[in-house]
Amino acid sequence: MDEKQILEYYKNEIKNNPELSESIWIDCDFGFDDDTDVKRDILICGEESNYEIYPFGKACNGSNYVLLNGGSVAYISSEGECGIVARNIKEFFNIMLTCKNITYYFKHGIFDNIDNFKERFNLVNNEAENPEIIASFIKNQNFETDVNKIYEMFLQGIITEPSLILEANPEEYEPWEDVFSTGQEYINELRSKTK
Repeated sequence: MDEKQILEYYKNEIKNNPELSESIWIDCDFGFDDDTDVKRDILICGEESNYEIYPFGKACNGSNYVLLNGGSVAYISSEGECGIVARNIKEFFNIMLTCKNITYYFKHGIFDNIDNFKERFNLVNNEAENPEIIASFIKNQNFETDVNKIYEMFLQGIITEPSLILEANPEEYEPWEDVFSTGQEYINELRSKTK
């Protein structure tokens, strides 16, 4: 199966279970959105991307999750940050469902080491409202639950090259930033540590 087919599989599995779908919206801040206008809205003001963008999900603040050509998954915020978060659709759902709201990890230093990541992981998971519903789906999908392996999976997604770049019309809009708002500095630092 290609990445779009895998996406359709997860979409059907989740949307056909309203309790699971609602739990994911509450605890992970994720819902499916296949509105064809999303791509147009992202690129409407002269913005260009180094990837083809296929929108499939949203957060409550209007941010988007998109599948990129090549199979990786990116987050595009409503505030001007963007970046790759997973190497493929399966890893995206594994990361999102085990880590809960992935935007809580977009802080400088979280990926410096496993201890920082575990601290955030435990904090976010302790605040989940419906962990048993999501945990059942995680188990049924045979997703990875070892926090050390999830850290590595998430880190590998973030340092995927080339980075997602959205170029705005400089006369009208501020340039896009990476998800850590460091102009790629933190991501490049993480890349150099993993080589």
